[in-house]
Amino acid sequence: MERTLHAESQANIPVRAPRRWLFLLSLPHGLVPFGSVLVFFAMGGALWTLFIPFLWVFVVVPALDLLIGEDVTSPPETDYDALQADRFYTHLIFATLPTYVISFLAAMFVLATQDIPLWTALPFLYAVGIASGQSITLAHELGHRTNTLDRNVAKLSLALVGMGHFCIEHNRGHHVRVATPEDCSSARMNETVYGFAY
Repeated sequence: MERTLHAESQANIPVRAPRRWLFLLSLPHGLVPFGSVLVFFAMGGALWTLFIPFLWVFVVVPALDLLIGEDVTSPPETDYDALQADRFYTHLIFATLPTYVISFLAAMFVLATQDIPLWTALPFLYAVGIASGQSITLAHELGHRTNTLDRNVAKLSLALVGMGHFCIEHNRGHHVRVATPEDCSSARMNETVYGFAY
């Protein structure tokens, strides 16, 4: 009986989360810098190809966000357990992480081995940094899980951006002291983004 109810609730997930397949866009997102590097070598070192990640982050992604629009759907609380048990999102995270690693390594290879002027290297590196920073989102999700595999993948994801401390500080610091003076992750009332960063 319990298994049947679980199967029925699993079957309702696509209906309750109609935009779940849009999450598959995270796969090409992670590979954009790598694709840019491939095009760079295919075009004989054409510098303009290294602006592809910059254009992707600041033109294509905002355009897609505008086109797709705000998601106003929200699953009812009765579906939360079924959604949490659904491994679709976890498998997607596991598939996405290698794309960030591949793109990061390809970007570092180009910057270390090619004679690229600063005016090209800086926007390329900036966009690659933003793309790699998305791995923090993956780690944040997996870092809240209780099983060892998910938590270890979270740590691996954080290693890409040098934030290994996040799993400890976020769960045992921020979530315990959120919105208090002891929480370094919470801005103070009326604090500007510059003041918070300082």
